[in-house]
Amino acid sequence: MLPPPGHRSVPLPRRPSSGSLCEHPHDISIATPPEGRIGTTAQRCSERVIVVADDEDIVRRYMVRALAEAGFRTVEVHDGHEALALLTRLGPALVWLVVSDVAMPGVSGTQLVTAVAQRWPRLPVLLVSGRPPLDYRGPFLGKPFTVEALVASVERLLPPPAGYPAGPTAG
Repeated sequence: MLPPPGHRSVPLPRRPSSGSLCEHPHDISIATPPEGRIGTTAQRCSERVIVVADDEDIVRRYMVRALAEAGFRTVEVHDGHEALALLTRLGPALVWLVVSDVAMPGVSGTQLVTAVAQRWPRLPVLLVSGRPPLDYRGPFLGKPFTVEALVASVERLLPPPAGYPAGPTAG
């Protein structure tokens, strides 16, 4: 099956029903920004991707489209297992950030945060949900959210462009 326009396929290990990863890949697609939509923040992400994990198709696609329209390359996965498999395969050299729902079957968003912190401590994870998880102090965006709120939350978690000072600027 061909990926939709603006996407390209990359292999991702499958999660068999036993719950362990196997070596048989299947295709996922990377959403690329439309021509002329690459902004300052997105330009520094041109070779890296944002992983979007949500088990609800409509929410996941909303986030992927919003981020692609803002100029970011994204990879969508359906759950925490797929996110971890992708991160294991690509590593933080190719992934800037993970945006994940909290309540997903199998590996939840909070379990994903814990696993990412242990294996890739510098890789940020933004959790999104209708309710903040108990005892979670990391980056969080409450649902429902606007495209602008999502993009702003993502931009806050990305490193500053080369040559720009980190942190807020006076203006």
